[in-house]
Amino acid sequence: MNLTPDPLLIFLQLLPFLTLMGLLHVILWKPMLAYLNERERATVGAKKAAEDLATRADARMADYEAALEKARNEVAEYRSARRAEAQKAHGEVVGAARKEADARLSGAVKQIQAEAVVARGELENIARGMAGEVASQALGRRVEA
Repeated sequence: MNLTPDPLLIFLQLLPFLTLMGLLHVILWKPMLAYLNERERATVGAKKAAEDLATRADARMADYEAALEKARNEVAEYRSARRAEAQKAHGEVVGAARKEADARLSGAVKQIQAEAVVARGELENIARGMAGEVASQALGRRVEA
């Protein structure tokens, strides 16, 4: 057995191997590496673009929230101002109505008191007349008051 390799045989076997490796490099590995690199670049780019979009969306959302809070504050201030005006107008209307009602009530009380004085006088006259009649009937003679 011969343990020393034959250089010619090695060269003859190495020539188709190297040719095959060169062709595989041109036909398969180079396009595959280009495809994988492009895919990685696109994936990283898409992730970065998504992160940028998320950051911009968060910033825009914060702007919208700030504008919404400002609008809410303005509405609250407007509502409280209108409520204060309405309460003031309500107080004025109720005050005027209360004064008018007090004046009418005071006039009605005075009228009732005057009518009560007149009615009291009439009732006293009627009571005296009836007392005189009752006394006259009880005594059997005419009694003058």
